[in-house]
Amino acid sequence: MKAALIGLLLASTALAEEPLKLWHAYRGAEELALQQAVDRYTKETGQAVDLLAVPYDAFSSKLTSAIPHDAGPDVFIFAHERLRQFHRMKVVAPSTLIDRAAYLAPAVNALDVDGQLYGYPLSLKCLALYVNTRLVAKAPTTTDELEAQLAAFSKPGFFGLAYEAGDFYFHAPLLFGFGGQLFDAQGKAQFDTPAMAQSLAFVRSLQDRQFMPQEVSGALVKSLFNDGHAAMTISGPWFAGEIDPAITYAIEPLPTVSATGLPISPFLGVEAAFVSSRSKHAEQAQALARFLSLGAATLDRVKVGKQIPAELAAYDDAVVQADPLISSFRAVAEKATPTPNTVEMAKVWEPMKLALRGVLQGTVSAKDAGALASRRYRALNRERPPDADPRPWVGVGVVGALVFGAWRWSKRSRRTFSQEYPDAARGLAYVAPAAIGLLVLVLVPFTVGISLSL
Repeated sequence: MKAALIGLLLASTALAEEPLKLWHAYRGAEELALQQAVDRYTKETGQAVDLLAVPYDAFSSKLTSAIPHDAGPDVFIFAHERLRQFHRMKVVAPSTLIDRAAYLAPAVNALDVDGQLYGYPLSLKCLALYVNTRLVAKAPTTTDELEAQLAAFSKPGFFGLAYEAGDFYFHAPLLFGFGGQLFDAQGKAQFDTPAMAQSLAFVRSLQDRQFMPQEVSGALVKSLFNDGHAAMTISGPWFAGEIDPAITYAIEPLPTVSATGLPISPFLGVEAAFVSSRSKHAEQAQALARFLSLGAATLDRVKVGKQIPAELAAYDDAVVQADPLISSFRAVAEKATPTPNTVEMAKVWEPMKLALRGVLQGTVSAKDAGALASRRYRALNRERPPDADPRPWVGVGVVGALVFGAWRWSKRSRRTFSQEYPDAARGLAYVAPAAIGLLVLVLVPFTVGISLSL
């Protein structure tokens, strides 16, 4: 039924006269999987597609600068967190062919902006607990169990847990586990809360007891886990490709915080195929984006790229069912918290990075770190002052002009201009060369520069 629907859709969509442009930031196996899916699309429809890999760090700015000038892609693959920014800048088009029931509910909900869906969900990314099964017989289900296991394993040069504690993406699950909320009732970021202080104090205590290393980077986590010097780590599905084949491991949900009874709930990231609002081939672009998110294209991304699919039907495939990585992360993803796609979310990362670094380096206490983040947030996001009413100033100017005009009129002379200023022509002749030079060397280049900038 679904295959027939897709076939009918593709058959009814005329081919674009030129190749569709698809931008992405994939590398390695994920890029290979995308290429296979695109080749499959071209083979089935005859529509050519040009792929362009863009460095992730520059991807967002390249999209927002290129699309408004009709120099961007027809379709691009990006995480959903910047969706509202793209929507506000009018660079993304609504999804006209999406079927909500075809995807996991959290994946679809992440693409909702005021009741309208944008993009077609491709894959899911969230954090889970990687456990070296040779070192840990049973994964912890609560933080009390976690601390007991960390105490038993940790010793000089060996750590029970290693993860990128200084990154708020990794700390947010703990905040939620301690009952914290990132935004208040008005949707504004809030940092100075009891739950924030408790979550920061918990991480600091793990570091102080040497249960986890200091100044943790992704490279260090990989090295410690592969060398057997870290029994557990917290990471996403991308980490599985970095694990030494000699290491036996299991992927488990993050434990529950014993003090609150709440789960450590990670952010859920959804990668989606978005259609550019300025695409000259809107129907074909919608068809391509939908194709990439369903059926054989999804299986290409799962089996080759090792992505966690957003499409429900993919989990019925025998190969997918037999993959413990995919089944484990699906279970975690269904209980994860979709990363807010609001503009406010983008303002959180820098203040929290400062607070986390201060706590872990010992320059600020966990109790005061929330206030530090709040000050940083206010410094970076000062609200625009209210617009001043120009009418009083206009009135003052008009009255001043009338008074000046009346005064000049009262002082007017009955003589002509030449009689009043008999040497004016000679003065203008002296000034003319300088005026011409100023015009050519200053005013003309200045005017040309302004015109080019616009």
